[in-house]
Amino acid sequence: MATQSREIRLARRPQGEPGLDCFAFTTVNLPDPAPGEVLVQNLCISVDPYMRGRMNEGKSYVPQFEIGKPLEGGAIGRVIASQDEKVPVGTLVLSMYGWREAFVASVSSLRVIDTTLAPPSAYLGILGVTGLTAWVGLFTVAKLKDGETVFISAGAGAVGSAACQFAKMHNCRVIASASSNDKLAYLRGELKVDYAFNYRGGDPRDHLRDATPEGLNVYFDNTQGPQLEAALDALVPYGRLPCAAASRGITCLSPGRAISCILCVSACALKATSCQIISENFLLSMPRRYLLSRQANWSTAKPLWTGSIQPLQHSSTFSIPVQETSAKWL
Repeated sequence: MATQSREIRLARRPQGEPGLDCFAFTTVNLPDPAPGEVLVQNLCISVDPYMRGRMNEGKSYVPQFEIGKPLEGGAIGRVIASQDEKVPVGTLVLSMYGWREAFVASVSSLRVIDTTLAPPSAYLGILGVTGLTAWVGLFTVAKLKDGETVFISAGAGAVGSAACQFAKMHNCRVIASASSNDKLAYLRGELKVDYAFNYRGGDPRDHLRDATPEGLNVYFDNTQGPQLEAALDALVPYGRLPCAAASRGITCLSPGRAISCILCVSACALKATSCQIISENFLLSMPRRYLLSRQANWSTAKPLWTGSIQPLQHSSTFSIPVQETSAKWL
């Protein structure tokens, strides 16, 4: 008997902020799984900022969404029918088949997750691409050392909050920016950053002068524009600049300011490297690589067990329990 699923498709490419008319809400019949396939019911889906870029036309670092087809994204689901004995009914899996209630897929396109390590939704956040981006940016790209000073823009966001916590675990002095008083309270009260400021209230240069009189060792760029410029002024010679928002950071500047930033990077011998992680294949294999490595296992998974790292629940990257949204379909 065919299973019905509701899914969200891209109806048109948005201009500016997407509206409901950019999406189509469709009910489809799913086939029974063939040998080597499973039927999965989604429990949580992830809605991430990079998805807005995939709605545009043109080339990018990740394939664009196609008009008339379901959107894609990270999701955690439970197997409810299986034609593969290695993945029995009840198994929880990570996939890129978000934006729908259920789907049929080959077992090879899925990754079984370990819920004894962390709650399922954590694999879409702190133990997912956002956590990995923060880890790689700080410790693989920037090679952050214990006791150094690091500035993390958008510190209350998904990647930023992970980066703040990782840096604090290494006894670093952490400066973070955010856009509201509630986020500042979160940074100061829960994440225990050393200095937090609202980037909309004053010049970021003034805040960094107050917070880092001896300069910055690392700037973790999650934003663009004025904060990037301010951080370039504050970085010490041979400072490091992992850029989770590198492509936006330079292109949003005027030509004169962009050239000035590039010259500053060159003159100060700064290391500036992009650390966007979005490959579908890498996402599916990432928890295995990330969690089973000695560093990540003890630096990320163990603090999750003990509660010393807090998975972010209110950022622009978040998990949506599918059951709670089922009554809101149009």
